[in-house]
Amino acid sequence: MDRWSTLFRDLETALEAESEGDIVGAADELRRAEISRIALWQRLLAGQGKTVTVRTTHGGYVHGTVLDAQPQWVLLTAAGRDNVVPIARIATITGLQGAVPEESVYGQDNALRRTREITIPRMLRELAARRAYLTVNCAGHTEQGYALDVHADTIDLAVKSAPGVMGGQSFTTVAVALPSIDWIALDS
Repeated sequence: MDRWSTLFRDLETALEAESEGDIVGAADELRRAEISRIALWQRLLAGQGKTVTVRTTHGGYVHGTVLDAQPQWVLLTAAGRDNVVPIARIATITGLQGAVPEESVYGQDNALRRTREITIPRMLRELAARRAYLTVNCAGHTEQGYALDVHADTIDLAVKSAPGVMGGQSFTTVAVALPSIDWIALDS
């Protein structure tokens, strides 16, 4: 009977070790799965107040302190100027840390999620309604003008032209493709 007791004790010890190993392995797997769900905007939101440098897909750089982030954009400020950078235009970013789980931002309510999410077109429509003066950088080129209308995939800017014959200011409408925008600054 002593040999049986020893055998059972050894088997129980082995099972406990396997269970602990399984728990540690499962915990590691769960952590990796949770991390894989964290989007860039959530990492940026966790970095509110931190300084980051964004390199856009067209090679430009935007440096600033993170003020806010949502699924489509991040708001950075530097030297008194705020810049909205579309998440889709970010190639690399330095200074990024941590993450805010999506549930802590929106809760579990999908309707609340939709009402809180400010998209770039929605933001631009509001700026156009206010006839805001914007600086828009796309593909390394900058356009400055008053926001006029926002279409499905473009924003029209009233850009100052050369002075007219009578010395008055004239404007030209420039359509900027939304997918090409690297960053947007709201100017006064």
